[in-house]
Amino acid sequence: MAPQVLCDGRCVELSTDRNNCGVCATRCAASQACVAGRCQVGCPEPQSACEGQCTNLQTDRANCGTCGTACPAGQVCAGGRCAVECGASLALCGPGGADGGASSGPMTCADTSTDRLHCGSCNNPCALGELCVRGVCSVACPEGQTPCQGRCVDLMTDSQNCGFCRAMCAAAFGCQGGRCRRLDCAAGATVCGGACTDLMTDRYNCGMCGMGCAMGSVCRAGRCQRVCAEGQTTCSERCVDTRTDAAHCGMCGNACPTGNLCLAGACTVVCQTGQMLCGGRCVDPSTDRAHCGGCGMACPGSQVCVGGACMTACPMGQTACGTTCVNTSLDPANCARCGNACAAGNACVDGVCRPFAMVDGGCAPPSQQCGSVCTTILSDNNHCGRCGTSCGGDRACVRGACLAPCPAGNDRCGMACTVVQSDVRNCGRCGNVCPTGQSCLMGVCGCPAGQTYCTDRCVALATDPVHCGRCGNACPAGQVCLMSACTAAPPTRYVTVPAPDTVRFLDACAAPGHTNHMDGADDASERVPLPFAFRYWATNLTAGAPVNITSNGWIGLDGTPNASLGGSIPTASAPNAVIALHWTDNMNRNPMCVATFGTAPNRQWVVEWDAHHYCCSDEPGVSLTYEVILSETSNFIDFVYQTIAGARGGTAGLENQTGPAAVGACPGGATACTPTTGTRVRFQPTP
Repeated sequence: MAPQVLCDGRCVELSTDRNNCGVCATRCAASQACVAGRCQVGCPEPQSACEGQCTNLQTDRANCGTCGTACPAGQVCAGGRCAVECGASLALCGPGGADGGASSGPMTCADTSTDRLHCGSCNNPCALGELCVRGVCSVACPEGQTPCQGRCVDLMTDSQNCGFCRAMCAAAFGCQGGRCRRLDCAAGATVCGGACTDLMTDRYNCGMCGMGCAMGSVCRAGRCQRVCAEGQTTCSERCVDTRTDAAHCGMCGNACPTGNLCLAGACTVVCQTGQMLCGGRCVDPSTDRAHCGGCGMACPGSQVCVGGACMTACPMGQTACGTTCVNTSLDPANCARCGNACAAGNACVDGVCRPFAMVDGGCAPPSQQCGSVCTTILSDNNHCGRCGTSCGGDRACVRGACLAPCPAGNDRCGMACTVVQSDVRNCGRCGNVCPTGQSCLMGVCGCPAGQTYCTDRCVALATDPVHCGRCGNACPAGQVCLMSACTAAPPTRYVTVPAPDTVRFLDACAAPGHTNHMDGADDASERVPLPFAFRYWATNLTAGAPVNITSNGWIGLDGTPNASLGGSIPTASAPNAVIALHWTDNMNRNPMCVATFGTAPNRQWVVEWDAHHYCCSDEPGVSLTYEVILSETSNFIDFVYQTIAGARGGTAGLENQTGPAAVGACPGGATACTPTTGTRVRFQPTP
């Protein structure tokens, strides 16, 4: 290992660290790398830039062949491929010497003709400011560059060394052809670092020189903005799916009216349970004469609709009034006969409108006499609960008790305050109870988007084996439901799809009944039981199946104990069946938390890494909180990166049971990247 220096409380290598290049606190520009202790654009041959550092992809175990591809423990990188021994022209080097010695650190394959740490022979590092050229440490530069103050520069373009070393160009001047020339930038452009750039679109100089945008963001109108996933649009500085978002339906700012949902980018009326949409309005097919039993099924002549069937008469004890059967003995709108409505303050008793007033010296039920007036002590603010008890201030008499008003945004239903927009016992109005299995969505009983109510629960017709494609269509034994069709072909892979707004961070560490694991552990693993059946790739896991959870940012669904601190996917080497969120050499600062949310058959199982950091020192600036969510029935797998600070690269994605197949969680489908705060990734099973 090259010598390290203590900078701002942590050990760094001054020859390669972009934030401490050559000396502590010397930071390279966004487009530069630290090479031999000097900031420069690009890397010398045969090196490549990975995470802002120059490395040899042919020999680097942490970046073998491509950036972020780490070789498993016990292997080295030879010719850009992980192998158990070095290829021709490469030497196996490590802390213990050329023969491996008593080293306890990782071994590496080195090209001793170009490797600065092993120049000419293993463990022969070049001094700060030198490169390894043909096995000899020297200040030698690639073709077209010249050594200046110990670093390689292009005298034709370098504004700090223009034409010859130390010849600096003044502000607003750039180096062109080895001469300082005033930069006459086009309208709207600004000089930054000796070059003209557009501060409105340059992600390395966004809004002002040197202001770089984070990974996953672009510069728009001089501000760093998140790049939304495919199928999503930026609305009010957040990513939304305008096909389903009720606040931005079809386009940003187009909010659906109360009671509507956004389906396929259009605001759609959602009828209450028991109703259906016919001709643009919600009707009750059990009583509506024009739509009796279904849209357009009108009852002939004078028939009425009872229970969804056209009948010539109402059931015993009821009378047809208009299109509805009513009890004229009790109905205040049709008391004794159709259309005979009782006046305010009257009730229909045995077909007679009776006022709440004195009758033969007494009061008509259900009122009672208080002083000289008839009233009801259940709702009278002056006689609440009993005569003479007055409700003061802003209190109201409810069921004979003086109650304070409900908080803003709440509704009163009986004695309790609630929100009728979401209360399944008072959905839309007090006393309207949603059927078992349904939710209250914006005051309407129904199922979440993408689900249908079948018998007594909401199901996803696309994947439910009991209701496949339509309610009651059960798949035969041995078959599964895929894309609304029963098939014997099981899911064999996963694809990434835009994560819907319903994918949120579920705080497992705050959930009732959660379990804690491996507090402060390093390179540790434990096996925990899966709470429900789950299909992963082509394997059906039963409830109680063991899952291997680790402190190194991954879990294994094969249940085999393993605490590997780094690896790539796919690979036939163990571990397999890996679900990797941030697979690298991590440590637990706090316990890992495991919890189950919801009720069957729609439960979610969560494994959370809380305030994670890297091995082997607790750096205050590093805090990584993220989780994986496994969903019952749908077999969805969601990654949620809640808070990411001080992150570096790691492996992220899913690997199948034996290792030949994988799907990445990184942009473009890659399996290695640096996570960012707020990232959500959904994996959907597909045939």
